[in-house]
Amino acid sequence: MSLVTRPEPPPAGHLWLVDYAGHPFTAELAAELARRDQPLTYSYCSSNATPHADFDQLATTGVRVEPVDLGRQFSKHHPVRRALDEIEYGARTAWKIARASAPGDKLVACQVPVLSALILLALARVKRLDYTLWLQDIQANLASLSSPSAVASSLARLERLLMRRSPRVVAISDSFAAQVRASGHTGPVVALPNWAPLSQITPGPRVNEWSERQGIRRDTFRVVYSGTMGSKHRGPDVAAIARQLLASPEFEVIIVASGEGAEFLRDQADLQASNRFHLLPLQPLADLSNVLATSDCLVVTLDESATEACVPSKILSYLCAARPILCLMHPANPSAALVDSV
Repeated sequence: MSLVTRPEPPPAGHLWLVDYAGHPFTAELAAELARRDQPLTYSYCSSNATPHADFDQLATTGVRVEPVDLGRQFSKHHPVRRALDEIEYGARTAWKIARASAPGDKLVACQVPVLSALILLALARVKRLDYTLWLQDIQANLASLSSPSAVASSLARLERLLMRRSPRVVAISDSFAAQVRASGHTGPVVALPNWAPLSQITPGPRVNEWSERQGIRRDTFRVVYSGTMGSKHRGPDVAAIARQLLASPEFEVIIVASGEGAEFLRDQADLQASNRFHLLPLQPLADLSNVLATSDCLVVTLDESATEACVPSKILSYLCAARPILCLMHPANPSAALVDSV
């Protein structure tokens, strides 16, 4: 999916686009809005270990880029430290916006952690900013995969409060939109699927500069996983798949990932001992096309309990690479339906 350009007049006021993850597709949106003369500041969490957009390139479009740095890596897996980091990230972001915003400005919170998003919602009310929640995940459902039940249930109550109190919500799927309405939200809810940055991911040759640099063999069938691999992405299942494939000399497995699942794979001594198993950190965005082009098959996994909580956007990048996809998730997930429809 790509952005559709229409000759609409730019909206009045400054737009504060806060994308915690700093994804390439939200940066693409920011660049397009800047092209339409929308005054805009793009903010992201530079302490979050996830694939980021090319912010140097974004700054050349006239967008003001404001990283928020905690001075340490954002803690995702320890409930208490995560809560403190969410509060600090929200407070630091709110402070930056409070100093430069004016009543009537627009504030869009995209994939912002729940506690941080509540802080931004409070700021919007005090400063009379036009607030929109852009819902990328149902975070309480994801927390239930790895957090104590009391933590997950408390987060669920806070997330429902955030949905209910946000003046308007953009959800990335119809099922997310339904959950927003079930929270008691009575304002506008729009279902808007994510898109991939088409200008940055294009089909390419399987033997390329990146694959050669990594020492990947030319004569094997290459199976690639690329992107975040958290608890919801079934690291043990990825390990089992790798073991089955590596039992045959015809296959090579390349994992380009960060997160709990990647750490799990790093601890698998038998996989690490194979010269046909490559576990690499997330690569620069400039290399992503070649990473995906290196594959003969791309893999995406999602725990069934996250079916209603997560829509893996990596599938959109995979489709841009024009490679077969091995999709291990419940068929009710919108991403699984998208793969089936191709």
